[in-house]
Amino acid sequence: MNETPPFQHGRGRFLALIVIATLLAGGLWLVRKLGSASALQDCVATGRRDCGP
Repeated sequence: MNETPPFQHGRGRFLALIVIATLLAGGLWLVRKLGSASALQDCVATGRRDCGP
């Protein structure tokens, strides 16, 4: 039989965890950026002039 050594299963799980953590961090960063852009647009839309970051 052709069996995969046990250490390769752990390595695959570790890499999957790294990929998921990276995607989660990227998603959180994107949500924060979009939120700040939305707040800036709301400020400008109300006609205020002191909408600096």
